[in-house]
Amino acid sequence: RESSPTAEKMAELLNCSSTSLHRKLSQENTSYQRIKDEIRLELTLYFLGQPGAKTADIANQLGFDGTSAFYRSFKKWTGMTPGVYRRSVL
Repeated sequence: RESSPTAEKMAELLNCSSTSLHRKLSQENTSYQRIKDEIRLELTLYFLGQPGAKTADIANQLGFDGTSAFYRSFKKWTGMTPGVYRRSVL
């Protein structure tokens, strides 16, 4: 399982402090967590559209602490469960 870089690690890669990163993102009316969630959602939608992809594997691959955390996040983002979404696209 490969987890997403922390905001601190991303700031380091961008050669700035985490405070500066958070301030700059705030000026753009976003946050590190929002960007991370948007990327995770896009990847989730892609993976759920792949026949045979297992929900537990997707959750693990995207760095969720477990399948239940993945389900809660997906439902919060889309208003539906991963299974309902998958049936709507496959």
